[in-house]
Amino acid sequence: MSAKILESFGSKLAEQWVATLLTPAFVFWAGGAAAGLQRFGWKRARAPVKYK
Repeated sequence: MSAKILESFGSKLAEQWVATLLTPAFVFWAGGAAAGLQRFGWKRARAPVKYK
């Protein structure tokens, strides 16, 4: 009985590990991008980088 429980838990975990792993990172980077665009604007974000 416990083997079936562990097997079903393991299969559900394997199906969702990518979403569980990447969702917090996506939210972090999307929030940072939104904050940067609000602060500096879209024109500055699209401008080429000038190296000195």
